[in-house]
Amino acid sequence: MQLSKQAIPIHRMRVDKPLEIVFNNVKIDGWSDISKTTHKNEVHRDDYYLFLFTDSVNSVYVVDFEEIQVGGSSMIYYVRPGQVHFVSSIHNTRGWVLTVDPMFVEQDYRNIFERQFLTQKPIISLYSLFH
Repeated sequence: MQLSKQAIPIHRMRVDKPLEIVFNNVKIDGWSDISKTTHKNEVHRDDYYLFLFTDSVNSVYVVDFEEIQVGGSSMIYYVRPGQVHFVSSIHNTRGWVLTVDPMFVEQDYRNIFERQFLTQKPIISLYSLFH
């Protein structure tokens, strides 16, 4: 008997525009049932960098099977291409999402992101320290 392995889906940047950078505004008031509006609540990988810049956030993300609670104001967070992740819950969140094709990230910077494997946590932005 052979066990079947269920593959984790890979979300790709738009195929018709393979090299791109996308910057979107996010505004979620109250509790959001993201399962009705997006597939981001499903376990998946991306083939691009995902950067989150928040003004306010109250969310739970799971990245590489580690639950990360993100709360407060002016946070910065990123997910590297290939990391297994999903959004567990999201509540009263405002900010921006930047997705970047890895071709636009110089190798020296990719190496920095890769070395942060064990310390990949949200950070408070400098903006919040002065406002």
